[in-house]
Amino acid sequence: MNQRVAVPLRQQNQHAMRKTSTLIILLSVLLGLQASAQTLINFQGFEGTSSDTWNFTPTPATYNTEGDSIVDGSDDVWAVIQEFTGDIDTSSQGLYFWGMQDINNGNGGGNFYHTLDFDVVNLSAYMGQSVTVSFDYFSDGFDGTDSIEYQIAYDSSNVWAVNGIALNKNTQAWTTVSIQVPMNSPYVRLRLQALQNGSSDFAGFDNVSVSASASLP
Repeated sequence: MNQRVAVPLRQQNQHAMRKTSTLIILLSVLLGLQASAQTLINFQGFEGTSSDTWNFTPTPATYNTEGDSIVDGSDDVWAVIQEFTGDIDTSSQGLYFWGMQDINNGNGGGNFYHTLDFDVVNLSAYMGQSVTVSFDYFSDGFDGTDSIEYQIAYDSSNVWAVNGIALNKNTQAWTTVSIQVPMNSPYVRLRLQALQNGSSDFAGFDNVSVSASASLP
């Protein structure tokens, strides 16, 4: 004869709560997967590897009077470097970043905007998706007429304005900027730029990307 064992009400409630918690966790995971369906379209980390797919043009051409990627003196720098010792000691990601120091100089620089122009990205394959452009920057001691800026455009032209959108002149840390591209824009392009004078001021750009995200079916 089978004997039915009565399960205490408290135990039943605990079992029901565990099942509910499990369902909530599963639902959260599924929603997280849906939100993270992201495609990295182009990336530039200044590492010189195959991951650096977003090509760019520096103007003027790169220069570095230190002659080494570890810069520890009063130099003129517009180049990929590893650190400004004691000021910007690490990159945002990886080993290297694009650094600048005293770019108003007679060693390749001058009193004009130094720019990094990133190639036009065709977004035709990402219509209906959310596209984001982002980059990291670090500024230290920019003052007076010094400026660090960015420009973004949604066409395939190569024409830029003189002035861009001003960034913080003295972040003292790597800071991320993210720009949402208007939905169904056919193209996107990016310019990073700086105007600076003085060997005690430093800045860097790193981790530049354009990505798209779409909801999973």
